[in-house]
Amino acid sequence: MWAYLKNVFNNIYTSESEDFSWKETALIHGGYNDRFGSSLAIYGDTVVVGAPLGLGVVYIYDFYSEVSAAQLHSTYSDPQNSLFGNSVAIYGTTIVVSAPYESYNNLEKSGSIYIFEKDSSGNWNHKVRITNPSLKEYDYFGHSVAIDDDVIIVGSSCSEKMVGSESLVYVYRYTGGV
Repeated sequence: MWAYLKNVFNNIYTSESEDFSWKETALIHGGYNDRFGSSLAIYGDTVVVGAPLGLGVVYIYDFYSEVSAAQLHSTYSDPQNSLFGNSVAIYGTTIVVSAPYESYNNLEKSGSIYIFEKDSSGNWNHKVRITNPSLKEYDYFGHSVAIDDDVIIVGSSCSEKMVGSESLVYVYRYTGGV
């Protein structure tokens, strides 16, 4: 359980260091007009690539392969309007994906984040969806995400349309369970 504590265009190039210089080692092609590569994260040999437009897909690659090992999709939202994959983060076997334009409960663009875990068979499974705790419209919860160990940080950029609203950063700590 996660507890709230308070307050390149269509290509990706990978390179490796060689005597303090960088050498291109791979080129990964994305889809057409889906903002493939607009969000990136890496942990060990795993590369996570967001493509939030179109179908709203997150691709997972083995660093040494140009073939996608898995694709993550939103299970709750309209992928064409939620910006699923706008921000991605990975730590160990946990991936965090944002959907800052996700609307629900009659709240426009309130935002959500999705947490996926890799099982012992190598499959990535959706574990939990965390919705915006402020219950405000145009908050864009999930504008940015980060993870380190058992802590997830979520940015909420808020809209200039909403008078009296403020941008916030939410901190969550994993406390066990689902």
